Amino acid sequence: MSTQATINHYFDKCDTIEVLRNADDDNFPVRFPATIIDSPSPSGTLHVKYSTLFVQRESKRKRKKIKDYVNVSDAVTRPILPPERHRCFVVGEEVEVFCRNAWRRCEVKDVLENSMYTVVVDGTVDVVVPNRDVRVCDQKQDVPHSVEIAHGAGRYLSTWYPVVILGPVRNGKYLVEYRTLKSSNGLKLVEEEVRVLCIRPSPPIFQRAHQFALKDAVDAWDGSGWKIGQICTVMKDFKYEVYFWAIGSVVEFEHAYLRPHQDFIYGAWIGNYKQQMKGLM
Repeated sequence: MSTQATINHYFDKCDTIEVLRNADDDNFPVRFPATIIDSPSPSGTLHVKYSTLFVQRESKRKRKKIKDYVNVSDAVTRPILPPERHRCFVVGEEVEVFCRNAWRRCEVKDVLENSMYTVVVDGTVDVVVPNRDVRVCDQKQDVPHSVEIAHGAGRYLSTWYPVVILGPVRNGKYLVEYRTLKSSNGLKLVEEEVRVLCIRPSPPIFQRAHQFALKDAVDAWDGSGWKIGQICTVMKDFKYEVYFWAIGSVVEFEHAYLRPHQDFIYGAWIGNYKQQMKGLM
């Protein structure tokens, strides 16, 4: 296929895209929203108009959006995703945040009230952002996987906690640092040696626009970890009662604090089976 045919296959005039480039104030790659304003050129460039970048002028009343030519390799198309009204991000999760006119890769540092988050931008700056400005991190980028460790085993496996691996120690164990658990004096994060069998990557993230159903296997976020349970009551307003067999109790949760339960078996994710917990209730 020729260069022209390849470009035209992926991009068209009026397409909404995001342009991958370095911001003026740092060296971290960011994504600026833009629109293609002309048909792609045979040379492999796109003529775009940025949605959030403007020509500097004394008066803001007649600001013009910046137009530019970019390499086709720097353009990233994204499908328009449905609003994630019930999406809840958790501490330590890799996300993208709309900040300073572009989408930037960040890490959730704290979950606040009223659907607000504190995120770490560019590895150093703490910023408070609303839920509407946070989205799932693009998995195409070279992003280190988040890691979780298990508490309990077998039938009594109760919780998966987000951690950072600090390094190997002895006897096939690793030293990890919890992202959400602090020492008794509250001054530092808890560190612990754990077996490699207790460690897994964080499960893939699904958009949860639809309600869970009765007997769905779920993980429920309690502020520090993901507790494994099963939907025992579907309530109004996207609320549920979840049964936790490891502790024999039922707790009410909002939809935003639940994720489909998945198991990591032989390097593959096994999805949310309603029957896998049959008989545990």
